[in-house]
Amino acid sequence: AIAQYLRVARGVRCEAAQVVLTEGAQGALSLCVRLFANPGERAWLEDPGYGGVRAAFHAGDLKIRSMPVDGEGIVIPARAWRSPPRLVHVTPSHQYPTGAVLSLQR
Repeated sequence: AIAQYLRVARGVRCEAAQVVLTEGAQGALSLCVRLFANPGERAWLEDPGYGGVRAAFHAGDLKIRSMPVDGEGIVIPARAWRSPPRLVHVTPSHQYPTGAVLSLQR
C-alpha cells in the first residue's frame, strides 16, 4: 500500500521490499548514516538547515561541511566536488527554515 501511494503521490517507482519504516525522520536519518557512510567520511549539509541532520551526521562521526543556502537552495562551489562527500543532505521541495526550492540548474 505504501509503495502504491508513493507511486501515485510522489512519482516514486518502488516495490514493497524497498520500503523501510522508521519511527520518524530522525530514525530514518540515523539509519541512512549507519547504512551508507563510515566514520570519518565526508558529508555536506545545508546551512541553515534541519538540526536533526547535523545530529545524525555527528552521531555517525562524519566530517561535516556546511553549505550555504540561497533563494535557489543549497550552494555547492564547483571546487568542492574535487573531494566529493559520501553523503549530501538537501531538502529540494521546501528547504527548512528558508522555504527555498532547489532550482533545476542545481
